[in-house]
Amino acid sequence: MNGIKLIELKRVESSRTMSIKELRSRNVRVNVHLSNKVKAFARDGEDYVLTVVIHIEYVGVGYIIAEYDVYFDKSMGESAFSEWKNTGKIPEKLVNTALSAIYSAPVIDLMIISKVMNLPPPLPLKVSIEKPGGDRSSTSNIGVM
Repeated sequence: MNGIKLIELKRVESSRTMSIKELRSRNVRVNVHLSNKVKAFARDGEDYVLTVVIHIEYVGVGYIIAEYDVYFDKSMGESAFSEWKNTGKIPEKLVNTALSAIYSAPVIDLMIISKVMNLPPPLPLKVSIEKPGGDRSSTSNIGVM
């Protein structure tokens, strides 16, 4: 998988600030803000480990924070690690590869956590908004409860 040997969910934190009763008793608009950052890049024997933190903020409702370790093999990690040591920047290609891998499989962990915490899914669902009369006006990405 593009030089990736392993993706490990290292830490997860979640909190809901609004009661389930409040969520169900009124119409709550949920804005889902998804951000990620690289926390560390290190060598671990023959492997290279990129630590990525994903923060999903449900404004006014709650949050989920997940920290992943992405293990790269020598072929992909060695050149990126030496570039990082020389310039202080992690190559964008390596970061994009790690994020693509995280969002394609382990994000299911976050879906399960959001379900347990009674939060909307961390990835906004596409919803078609129709005008009265059946004309489609737009497609929007919104959190749906």
